[in-house]
Amino acid sequence: MAGRVDPSTLSPMRSWSSDLSLDDIDWTTIFTNLFNSFSNNFKLIQYQYKLLHRISTCRYMRFRMKIEKDSPICSLCNSYLETLSHIFIDCAATSSFIQRVNLFIRTSIDESYDDPLRYYLICLSHSDNRINFINSVSCWYIGKSFQNKDILVWERYIKHLKLFSLGEKTDTVRGINVLIP
Repeated sequence: MAGRVDPSTLSPMRSWSSDLSLDDIDWTTIFTNLFNSFSNNFKLIQYQYKLLHRISTCRYMRFRMKIEKDSPICSLCNSYLETLSHIFIDCAATSSFIQRVNLFIRTSIDESYDDPLRYYLICLSHSDNRINFINSVSCWYIGKSFQNKDILVWERYIKHLKLFSLGEKTDTVRGINVLIP
């Protein structure tokens, strides 16, 4: 039987480490948490898995596969190539939305929450699973919006957050339903 592969040696994880400007990401723990503790919603787990492995599509990727015909440029900011790194780390449209998510987390769950590098957003590695859940729904919503070339609307995100919280693990959504407007 072959030994386990260290996830940090895989190209997608090395790319995320570089994009997040962090060398010491514990990818084994991140994947363990992804599959064992943060959610029981397969759609969220699957999306995060695809995002971490960089197999979630973006406009640039679809353009290179000749699925997207018009342009690989970001559909929301119209300035840069729409890569996964651009969508989740650099895009101005995403940044303003994520600032609102971070404010929601700070005012509702953890007043000291800060994620300037987007580490918690991408890796879902915060010690509070409620924050990981909110960030996971944020990633799913951002990815879905970019794929559909839709602007990021807070009220639509809240609607999805409510829907995803239905049937979720008790410790994951503890208190979230009360906080959602």
